[in-house]
Amino acid sequence: MAEDVLKKRYYQPGEVDFDDVCKRVVYHVYPQDKSKRDACTELMKDMRFLPNSPTLMNSGTDIGQLSACFALGIEDNMVSIFDTLKNAALIFKSGGGVGINFSYLRPKGSSVGSTLGTSSGVISFMQVYNSMVETVKSGAVRRGAAIGILNIDHPEIEDFVTSKNVEGQLSNFNISVLITDQFMRAVELGDPWYLKFDGKVCKEIDARQLFGKIAESMWTRAEPGILYHDIINSENPLINVYGLIDTVNPCGEKTLVVMRNKESEYNSGGSSCNLGSLNLSKYVDKDGKFMFEIFKHDIKLAVQFLDSVIDVNKYPLESIEYITKDIREIGLGVMGYHDMLIKIGISYDSEQAYKFESELFSVLYMEAVKESEHLGGVYGSFPCCDKSSLTSPRRNSFVLAIAPTGTLSLLANCSSGIEPNFSYVYDRTTTSSGEKKKYREVHPLFESYMQSVHPNRYDAIVEHMMRFGTVQNCSYLNDDDKNLFKTAKDIHWKDHIKTQSIAQRWVDSSISKTINMSNSATVEDMKSAMVEGWKSGLKGFCVYREGSRSDVVLETNATKQIDEKKEPITIPREIDLKSIRMNSACGVLWVQTGFDKGSSKPVEVWVKAEKGGCEGNLNYIGRLISKMLQEGISHEVACRQGDKVFCSACVNNLKGEAEGYSCANLISKGIKEGIKKREDDITDTKPNQEGIENISLPFSVRVEDDICPDCGAKLIHTDGCKSCTCGYTRCR
Repeated sequence: MAEDVLKKRYYQPGEVDFDDVCKRVVYHVYPQDKSKRDACTELMKDMRFLPNSPTLMNSGTDIGQLSACFALGIEDNMVSIFDTLKNAALIFKSGGGVGINFSYLRPKGSSVGSTLGTSSGVISFMQVYNSMVETVKSGAVRRGAAIGILNIDHPEIEDFVTSKNVEGQLSNFNISVLITDQFMRAVELGDPWYLKFDGKVCKEIDARQLFGKIAESMWTRAEPGILYHDIINSENPLINVYGLIDTVNPCGEKTLVVMRNKESEYNSGGSSCNLGSLNLSKYVDKDGKFMFEIFKHDIKLAVQFLDSVIDVNKYPLESIEYITKDIREIGLGVMGYHDMLIKIGISYDSEQAYKFESELFSVLYMEAVKESEHLGGVYGSFPCCDKSSLTSPRRNSFVLAIAPTGTLSLLANCSSGIEPNFSYVYDRTTTSSGEKKKYREVHPLFESYMQSVHPNRYDAIVEHMMRFGTVQNCSYLNDDDKNLFKTAKDIHWKDHIKTQSIAQRWVDSSISKTINMSNSATVEDMKSAMVEGWKSGLKGFCVYREGSRSDVVLETNATKQIDEKKEPITIPREIDLKSIRMNSACGVLWVQTGFDKGSSKPVEVWVKAEKGGCEGNLNYIGRLISKMLQEGISHEVACRQGDKVFCSACVNNLKGEAEGYSCANLISKGIKEGIKKREDDITDTKPNQEGIENISLPFSVRVEDDICPDCGAKLIHTDGCKSCTCGYTRCR
């Protein structure tokens, strides 16, 4: 699996294994220092440390851009708006992501003095940016991630928090709300809340109603994410230099400064993320003891490496280069945290784990700072250090950040970030030479433990894990086994927050983590999580309620006065469609059968009643057939079952408009007709004009933005990011 990912994303021409990647990277970072090259090559080859993906990909290449993400500023005028748009496009082209706080734009309906008109507002301009990301994404190895942030007191905040509840809107953005202590206190007291722009109050609303609206959107859509403004800035050493921090990178683990000085030639430029992660699972010896001395040694090497990346990096914008080198922030983080606990024999959500976590991250922070101070003495402190609030000079303004490590964890064969394992048994799908391959993967620690402790029950335990996604209800295991091998969904959301909060006490930047909740979680749970996160000292977090994206029906923004002959489904990925329109006794029925490019084998079915009919049942039938197809059951089986269903309304109307004797029968007909049309197209080698994405919709559909664009599997929400077991990730 790692080899597939390396071939797809990391190998440069002539490279045949990961050793080649390591040599290329360290030579680029340390061209003149063989001793450091040797030390870091050994560190990376042993998978004890890996830098972020752009460093692995672009070192030694013409691109030379080694940073994961960047911040940009924006001002309330057309020149700035489109300058920032251009700069963001250049960053996406280089393979990076962008964070922008849009609160500096006037709200919708505000007067524009220069034209005597009114502003179209924040969301409309974000849609322009969203279209740009959609256009530019094909130029990079991965689509450029973007985050849009809005302050809690901006006049458009009510529309912003629900903006992604409209299917397809801002689909290339993560969105987050920047919440203040003042707002949280207003919620607690039931006080009014004032929305304002440029110091002027525009509207008074109920703080609790806005808080509830945020919670409802999180429950429905897993967005917006939450950022805590005052907690972020209470630990901001650059506040006297760059002012308040109000921007983060797309996954939220790096708080980033922005130059907001109109007199500066670098105005609206921002800092960058230069990240790397230590694999904690590598520091446990055969007796289950954590090897702190080796860990401390490697922290020094990692800090040196990331600091050197700042100097050899090729930045997409001059303003970003200036600010990055002015503050020299790095983001050393971790991966393999849960695997480490399993090796030690500690349950993820136990008091023993919390105690050990505090010790571990205190060592990580203090050793990183100590090494930064040492580098400052050798090479000089970061240029604006004397203006900062730091009590001792050092090389880097920030040293720690826990980033998403989806692909890096796959390469290192360990758990991601500080997240609990999502599962211990799963099927991976890979595509090689155009052919999809599916195979069973068992977590190596789970495999070795169960084979050792329960050898006679091993196969049954693996099957149970695969079937239920948990072993908490497995009768073959005792409580110790179950506690050790909890998954993300087995752990209460309060324990997710507690784990993040303990690490956050020592992480001077921030942490990308998902607070997982069960499908049964309520809107009140979302509210409680926001309060708990605030009181626990988090700088930010995001919530994912199981099923909150793929199971919910959302309204589209298309007009309902649409031509009946237009095709009624938005396509979640690159799929060719065949659409059949038929009449039932209750109205018009659409059946759309989706095929992967170049194939006549159906992979998904959408069913919609345009005029009358039981929408919920039809939606369910489409989902069920799609699941059958994706599990390898032939369409003939599904169609045979549909042909056996009779409906009195249709049977009694066969001489009228009804074209079949039940909706199920019509769906079967539609699938078979669609396949025939598809086969005819392939035979005739005619270009298919029906495989068009983002078709306007006249009605509600289910959300499908959690589909992996590489393999078509459902994405996993972890590390505050979306990733897939095939190696795809929205983050870097």
